[in-house]
Amino acid sequence: MLNNTLDTLGLVDVTSLSGLLDWRGIIVTFVWKETPFVALLVSGAMAALDRASIEAARNLGAGGMRILVEILLPQVTGVMTVGLVLAFVTMLSVLSVPIMISGGSPTMITVDMAFRVNAYSDYGVANALGFVSYLIAGLGAWVYIRRNVRDETEQ
Repeated sequence: MLNNTLDTLGLVDVTSLSGLLDWRGIIVTFVWKETPFVALLVSGAMAALDRASIEAARNLGAGGMRILVEILLPQVTGVMTVGLVLAFVTMLSVLSVPIMISGGSPTMITVDMAFRVNAYSDYGVANALGFVSYLIAGLGAWVYIRRNVRDETEQ
């Protein structure tokens, strides 16, 4: 229904929409899905920022982009890292988005695990894939913890 409406309005060509049913569509969908959660974390961090440094930068002639890059972003980098780790772990565990976008063909490790169990009863390969996904998540957690420990020792 949405495709027909957009096609009628001349906003998209329905024949070109099938090109987004690959990894690009999955990435766009995951970004769309995770952006509100990361935005909530970042907005909370920005609400807690000290406004004096922003005002001082403005008084010294800094423009909006310079304030963003040199004052705001360094102060919310930790929160953005937390948001990225949470989004990464969520993406490892989601089955619905790749199945919905890619037409049911296994395209991500969790989808392939479910496909192996449900279609072939191949529990050994599914367990091996699960172990690989745990290793990937563990590597992401290790990098995150190592970065936080390094930041704590620098302060």
